[in-house]
Amino acid sequence: MDVARNMYVPLTSRIKIMADLDIAEKRVPQDGRIRYDHNGRCSISVCQLCLPTTGEKTVIRILKHDMGLLDLANIGIPHKEYAELAELIEKPQGWFS
Repeated sequence: MDVARNMYVPLTSRIKIMADLDIAEKRVPQDGRIRYDHNGRCSISVCQLCLPTTGEKTVIRILKHDMGLLDLANIGIPHKEYAELAELIEKPQGWFS
């Protein structure tokens, strides 16, 4: 969805209100969460991060809770890159050892 530039500030403020963040605070990063409950169960969480920049940037992550975790092999990484990544994960000191 495209949002008109004049709607950035009001939209950010509305999202901050829904995530119980301080709408007046624009100098420090803020992290919040909006939960959507359906039939008594949390089915979606919207995680929001507001970052101070020359204005304010908002990052939104939508997490769906009724889905299981994907196996690393099933997230669409090509075979060669998957093999390299799997080798790096097994190193005891991480990637830089």
